[in-house]
Amino acid sequence: MAELFHALGIEWPILIAQVVNFAILLVVLWKFVYTPVMRLLDARREGVLKAIEREEKSAMKLASAETDRSEILAQARAESQKIIDGARLDGEELKKKLIASAKEEIEKMQGYATKRLHDERSRLITVVKGEIGALIVETIEKTLGDVLDARSQGKMVEQALAILREQNGSSNIESRNSKNT
Repeated sequence: MAELFHALGIEWPILIAQVVNFAILLVVLWKFVYTPVMRLLDARREGVLKAIEREEKSAMKLASAETDRSEILAQARAESQKIIDGARLDGEELKKKLIASAKEEIEKMQGYATKRLHDERSRLITVVKGEIGALIVETIEKTLGDVLDARSQGKMVEQALAILREQNGSSNIESRNSKNT
């Protein structure tokens, strides 16, 4: 084998020196290049993983916030619709109450006006009956004044007054009659 190494031009002392040099170079490169580069790559990998994790958390938070926003908007819309519907119902109820109150007030006013008209009508009828009675008495006195004596006239007037009192129920006629006699 020595011949083979010699034929190939391999010399043992140079080969051993090259192996030692290679080992030293390998240890130096391992210690000062490979290890720091590996640490740097590991740190970079961890940074990238953390960034990816933060991005995923941010995406989840964003999705959660978007969902919350949608829910809050839906609740706000529902509440605003509820408030609008409540206000509409309150308005309708108030409108009905106001209409009912106005109708009641109108009915009271109509009742009051009807009562006043009825009272005025009754008063006017009483006045007219009194006037008619007085006119009848006066007419009888004037018409029969020349024909009948005072006693017969008084009797006829009393009969007419009695008839009028039955129909009228008023002493208005009597007072006018006493003024005329």
